[in-house]
Amino acid sequence: MKRIVFGVFALFFTGSAFAWSSSVTVDKEKGVKVGRLSKEAITGKSKWGSMPTLVLECHSNGSRDLFFRWQDYVGTSGASVAYRFDDEPVVSTHFRTSYDNEGTHVPAQDLEEMLEQMKRHFTLVIQVKDYIGTKLPKAEFFLDDFARHYETACGWWQREPLQVDVK
Repeated sequence: MKRIVFGVFALFFTGSAFAWSSSVTVDKEKGVKVGRLSKEAITGKSKWGSMPTLVLECHSNGSRDLFFRWQDYVGTSGASVAYRFDDEPVVSTHFRTSYDNEGTHVPAQDLEEMLEQMKRHFTLVIQVKDYIGTKLPKAEFFLDDFARHYETACGWWQREPLQVDVK
């Protein structure tokens, strides 16, 4: 059982609600192996009652994608995002929106830096403004042991041949 202390409040959990989920599958349509790592936020429930989710996908063709599923409509032309790691300064930027318009993707040029930050910090707090400028609830993610889980979900493509048998 882990114990995390926030000021005067202590939170106890067994790991199930805050656990990383990882998998490696084959996308037969695209002919690539896909490593996926995801985790639900501990705050930021949508108006539909769902928690935002952080998702990282690593493809055997070398591409990676880090995105946030907000479980709420954020718009079609990108979204303003503000985030910070631990007590670092807030970073304001623009993420592209997902095809279903309920997620935001970290831009390719910022991906490597974001992943390195996630490996070095304990928390990520992120907030998005929807298409009319309304701020969705802040989502907070515990990044505990991210580096190890990243290696499990995404380290394989650096060690194995990139060719995938999709038969």
